[in-house]
Amino acid sequence: MAFSGRAGAGADATEKGPGYPSGDPGAGREAGWKLAYIPYYSRIVPGKERGKMAILKPTQDELTTILAEHLKWARNDGGRRANLSGADLSGANLSGANLSGANLSGANLSEADLSGADLSGANLSRANLSGADLSGAYLSGANLSGADLSGANLWGTCLMRMMTAYEWCLQNTCPMRSLAFRTLALGSRTISSPVMGGAGYQVGRLYEAPFFSHDRATDCHPGLYVAGGPDTELEQAEDIMRILVAFWLDELLPTQTKARVPRFRTVATREEFEALTAADLEPIAEREVTA
Repeated sequence: MAFSGRAGAGADATEKGPGYPSGDPGAGREAGWKLAYIPYYSRIVPGKERGKMAILKPTQDELTTILAEHLKWARNDGGRRANLSGADLSGANLSGANLSGANLSGANLSEADLSGADLSGANLSRANLSGADLSGAYLSGANLSGADLSGANLWGTCLMRMMTAYEWCLQNTCPMRSLAFRTLALGSRTISSPVMGGAGYQVGRLYEAPFFSHDRATDCHPGLYVAGGPDTELEQAEDIMRILVAFWLDELLPTQTKARVPRFRTVATREEFEALTAADLEPIAEREVTA
């Protein structure tokens, strides 16, 4: 299902951005400005242009805040839907970002890096995506009416309906908890791995895939594959030796029948999972990302 919206108008009155901490779009009237509700990526131009709106590029800190709030919204855990209608996001690095259901109508995303991004159900009507990198992006249900895709990289872009990472974790009974403004999930996998030459995974270590593919349409691509949480039937099978693994929800990539992550940390118990810190999952080194 596609989300529709009018450029510059916002989706509804509940989606006020950080620019209006009080939630009151008239909060700047004491300065003499006659304000209607405008998206929070906009700025008010003083002086001769008083009362008019200038569309400026969000800073990286602003984008980080918007994406964090949107992730909470997407998980039905508070937050707010990202309203970037009409925003200048040209050249922005949004690789792997979760923008499912976001309002990006009329946004300038030319030359932006959206590789591996989750744009399912997003409103991209009239968006400028010329020259954008959409390789491996997930666009199921996105509204692309009137969008400019000239020169865009669409290699491996997926338009079919697949589960989101959150849906996958729910279906596979993976416990989840908040940590450092992100969500940590607990899954499992077989102890042995062909990638490791048959050697078994050891408890208490961080493992990273030397290569990771963002291609959602293909099951067997580079990455570390994970299965359901400790309460799944697969985990309880006596003839399968398995180990518990903790991973970031926003790094989980469900494909057609499997799910993979670029890294996970092995733990022995649910209690160890609850005690993990963000530092326990810091990347060992820069990894090469393939589409």
